Amino acid sequence: MKVAIIGLGPMGRRHIQVVKELGLNIVGLCDKSEDAIQKVRETNDFQTQIFFKDANEMFEKTKPEVVIIATNSDSHYLLTKLSVENKVKHILCEKPMANSVEEAMKMLQICKENGVVISVNHQQRFMECYQKLKNLVKSEKLGGLETISIIGANCGLAMIGSHYINLSSYLFEDNFCKISALLEESKDKNPRGDQFKDPGGVVVGYTKNGKKMVLSFGVKEGYGITMVLSCKYGNIIYNPLTGKTVLHHRREEDRQAPTTRYGLTPNIEEFNMPQDDLILSTKRLLQSLLNSEMEFVNLAQGAAEVIKVIAAAYLSSERNGVLIDLEKETLPLNRKFPWP
Repeated sequence: MKVAIIGLGPMGRRHIQVVKELGLNIVGLCDKSEDAIQKVRETNDFQTQIFFKDANEMFEKTKPEVVIIATNSDSHYLLTKLSVENKVKHILCEKPMANSVEEAMKMLQICKENGVVISVNHQQRFMECYQKLKNLVKSEKLGGLETISIIGANCGLAMIGSHYINLSSYLFEDNFCKISALLEESKDKNPRGDQFKDPGGVVVGYTKNGKKMVLSFGVKEGYGITMVLSCKYGNIIYNPLTGKTVLHHRREEDRQAPTTRYGLTPNIEEFNMPQDDLILSTKRLLQSLLNSEMEFVNLAQGAAEVIKVIAAAYLSSERNGVLIDLEKETLPLNRKFPWP
C-alpha cells in the first residue's frame, strides 16, 4: 500500500518508523517546515522527490492509498477532507481528533459518505498493560470496575487527557453522558507553540451505566501519572510511567460484606505491568485499520465522543462546575478550541 504522512514532527517521525516496520511503501512526506523535513532526511535514506511542503502537490504527484495525519488538531478536518477528495481509502489521524465538535463530526460524515475508513491514534487499548488491567477488573477477585481516577501533572486535558478519557470508555465499555469540570490554565508555555492552550484541572465524567471517571491534571505539578481503578472488592494502583502495580482486594470470605466494611484486611499483590511502547501499539492500531476491523474502525466515533466530553468540560467550568448532560445540553458545536 502507498502511504503518505502529513506532519513530520515527533509524532510524524514515529509514524515513519511504524510504517517502515510494517513494510508499507512511503510515497510522500509533507510538512510546511524545512527544519522538520531536514530532521527526517538526516535519519533516513528517503529520496528527495518524496518530500513536499504542500499537501495538494503531494496528493497530485503520489496518489496515496493511506494517509497519516500527524499535524496539530486545527488542521485535522481540512486534511481529512483533502484526503477524501483525493480518493484515499484509509486515514489515521492523531489526537485530539479535531479542535471543535463540529469538525470531528464532519470528519466522520465525509469518510462514511465516501467509503473511507478513518481511525484516530488512541492506541492505549492496543497495549498489553491496559488489556491486562481490563481483565483484572472483570475478574472474580475484584468484581467489576466502578470508578477510574487518573491523577497527573501538567499533561494537558486535550493532549494527554483525551487518551485517558478514551481509555476510560474502553475499560467501562460505555460512553460518558454527564460531565462536570473546573479547569485551570497553565502559566507555562505550551511546548508546541504559544498559540496553543491546553488547561488542566478536574473533570468528572459519568457513564450511562453509572460508572465514574475522575481526571485531575494539576497545572502546578511537574511529575507523574497515577491511575486508581476502584472495583467492587478492591482496587488497582497503577503507574503508567513505570509499570509498578499494586492490587488490593478483599479475601474471598469477605466479599459479601457491605461496602461500609472498607477497612477489612485485604490480600495485597505487587508486580510490574508489561509496558508496550508507542511504536508497537500504533503498529497494531494501523494494522487493524488497514484490515478494516470494525472494533477499531469505531475508534474514530469514540474519538469524536472525547471531543464532546472536553467541550462539555469547558462549558461546565465556565458555569462554575455545573453538571452538563450530553444528551440534553446543546454543545457549542462550531467553537474552536486552542488545543495543540
